[in-house]
Formats: sequence, structure tokens, C-alpha cells
Amino acid sequence: MGHMLSGNILPPRDDSCLARSGCMALEMFDSLRFNRWINADYWVIMLGVNSHYSWLEEDYCRRIMDTTHYRNPDGETYFLNGLPLPDSVPLGMPTRVQLTGFNTWLDAMADVRRNAGWKLYVVNACSTMSVDTVSNDTLFYDCLHPNQLGYDRLSQAIWAKMLSH
Repeated sequence: MGHMLSGNILPPRDDSCLARSGCMALEMFDSLRFNRWINADYWVIMLGVNSHYSWLEEDYCRRIMDTTHYRNPDGETYFLNGLPLPDSVPLGMPTRVQLTGFNTWLDAMADVRRNAGWKLYVVNACSTMSVDTVSNDTLFYDCLHPNQLGYDRLSQAIWAKMLSH
């Protein structure tokens, strides 16, 4: 899909879609910061993998959480946690360790904000797309990107989370 902002959708003030792929949280945050008119009642966000779940990614994800809340305190934000990695990535590899840390951090950040009355939820994409914490190859086009069946399963998990709140 490449980079696309809802400013490319007509009419330009339509907030029904914001799609930005292949970016890191810093770039997404900049998109929100420089396009202050972008607002939504429902935000669905997945970040982390393009910066290998680094501390910098966590920092900018936190900033995105804050931005979406302050733009619309009555809106709901749904963050998808990091997708599982294939068996070919050994347990001790930094990316696997960082993925686990990122997902734990994301849950903790959402809990803190929810306890403060924010409508911020985590969709467990990792378990949705895995079998026993290993990526389910039937749901991926390659080792990173979901295929249509995977996207269908993710959309069902997002919808289920929305309905539960």
C-alpha cells in the first residue's frame, strides 16, 4: 500500500481512514503532529516491528497514545501488539526478546491510561496470529506480513475487542 494519509481521501476532512504502512512510530507521530486536523472516534494502530521494538519505538508509541486521547478524549484507541515471529528466529535473538518486552510494555501503558479513565485497549495480535507463541505460517504471506486469512483473523480480533468495550 505504501505511505498514504487520509488527506489523500476526498473530502480532505474525512477521518474515516488513516492508513500509513511501512513506518515507525516516530514517523506516525510526525504525521499526527503536522496534520493536527486528523481526528477520529476510533483509532486502530499497529507499530513496533519496523524499529525492532526499540525503546525509541516505545517512546513514540506513548506519544501517539497521548495524542489520540487528547485529540478526542471520548474516542477509543486500539493498539495491536507485536505479531509473533517465525520459528527461524531463535528464542535468544534480540528481536524476539524485544518483541516480548514491547508487548509487555504496551499492556502496562494501556493499563495505566485505562485506570486514568482513557479508552485505550490492546488487541492481542500476537496470540491471534500464533500457535503456542510461534507464528502460524498459514496466516502469513511471508515471515512478517499477514495474508488475507491473517488480516481476516486480525479484523475479527479487533472487532471482538471493540464490542467488548
